[in-house]
Amino acid sequence: MARVCHASCSKGSQNPLHFHSKNIDRLPKPLPHLSSLIHYVKLPLLPVEGLPQNAEATMDLPPTEVRYLKKALDVLQQPMTQLLESLDPDWVFFDFAPYWLGLTAAQLGIKSSFFTICNAPMVAFLGPSSLLIHGDDERKKPEDFTVPPNDFVRRGWCLKSNDVIAVRSCSEIEPEWLQLIESIHRKPVFLVHQLSPTTYETEDKIDMWRSIKEWLDMKEKNFCSVHSIWCEAKPCKPQLTELVLGLELSGLPFSGTSKSSRDCRQRVDRVATWI
Repeated sequence: MARVCHASCSKGSQNPLHFHSKNIDRLPKPLPHLSSLIHYVKLPLLPVEGLPQNAEATMDLPPTEVRYLKKALDVLQQPMTQLLESLDPDWVFFDFAPYWLGLTAAQLGIKSSFFTICNAPMVAFLGPSSLLIHGDDERKKPEDFTVPPNDFVRRGWCLKSNDVIAVRSCSEIEPEWLQLIESIHRKPVFLVHQLSPTTYETEDKIDMWRSIKEWLDMKEKNFCSVHSIWCEAKPCKPQLTELVLGLELSGLPFSGTSKSSRDCRQRVDRVATWI
């Protein structure tokens, strides 16, 4: 989301705002020539039973505890409403966790865009928002409606309540899927593309990448496959072992990358010694 904000500024937008809490401390600093246009606003999460202290992103939690983070985000609805009322922005970008933000923005007369990290085929495969919200709903008893909604319902409301759907894709790769999304949801699709890191963000990693690139340049085309592990994925040692053994069955050289917590990187490093 931060790179969306940076890209927007580089195109001439005035003062786009990116809302975060302690996650702001993890973000790269704005480009020097854009720093006057970007203002980070901290909105701390309120304490929620079951949510570990300082856990404010999915990468901080095992999958079994992510539900507490969603509950904490739901509690932010009133503070966020007050913040939007005071700031009166032109646009709000949000992801699937604060599913209520699109409706809140609409009530305040603010345009909104649902930013999804899923690729275009996945967004199209999910189908219309009405199916996600009212389809095969496992909630049957009155008390079922007093707990936070599941991920499908959240995505349904996100897709329904926004003005524009922002997808990490491009028309050269997935044109038919992008057209299908527009047809299903009857609203524009904004192509975010891949949002590669800027040179300013990666200055401290240039030497590392240069050595990798030089090694790859010496090899012939299609020599090596690359596999990455997302920050939300926290595989244990046996799982990583099975992954590497499966890749070895292809008979092709491969490399792996990880953007995750220190704990996960340590596990990946151990696996790397087996390759």
